[in-house]
Amino acid sequence: MRRLAILTVLLLAACGPAPPTAAPEGPLFAAKDADGAPPVRDGLWLSDGPVCEVDAAQSAYDWPACARWFVLENGERRVFTPSAGDRTKGTWLRERWIVAAGEPRIIQSAGITAEGKPVWGYQAMSPIATDAQGRITSLQTWNIDCSPPTKQDLRNHWLHEHPEKAGEDLATKPEPEPDEPVRYPGYDPLCQPRTQAVVRGAAAGSRTLAVRTVWRWVRETP
Repeated sequence: MRRLAILTVLLLAACGPAPPTAAPEGPLFAAKDADGAPPVRDGLWLSDGPVCEVDAAQSAYDWPACARWFVLENGERRVFTPSAGDRTKGTWLRERWIVAAGEPRIIQSAGITAEGKPVWGYQAMSPIATDAQGRITSLQTWNIDCSPPTKQDLRNHWLHEHPEKAGEDLATKPEPEPDEPVRYPGYDPLCQPRTQAVVRGAAAGSRTLAVRTVWRWVRETP
């Protein structure tokens, strides 16, 4: 599987896995595409777990370097980069966020290429929990691949789910993969989608083998 690598899509480069599907010619989603769906709650968001334990009661500036967090406010996502030697000082990187309605929901984030041109990145999202006002307070995200999983990808996933079957068919010669990567319908050779439907289809197709990142709302401010 192949993803288009955009160096400065902040959503992923600063706080998540490798950059996903991207479109260089203009955004595919507008603010109106989020209408009718539960909004993501503004405030401080954190992704932590056994590998990086965080005391959420502390100031975010005091969290360990392994903590991944951001602040969301009025459709703008801000990621803090601390200065060397002092984690309370640094710079804020900003991007515009649209979380389009639908299933799965699609996060569109604005970024800039290495050449200084605007680009829009896309990631799939599924809500986990909401508050009393219907705002999303926990969610999971995954990258959108522009190519469907190969037969070897699917086999590796199956073996991961069924480790007791490992070695049973080692004598079977694997079927050859195509010389050129296969794209989901609507993607060009550079992994660039042209329509909303193309992104949604690839997001659904990428769900099975994707690594999920779980985010939770912590409080209003860092």
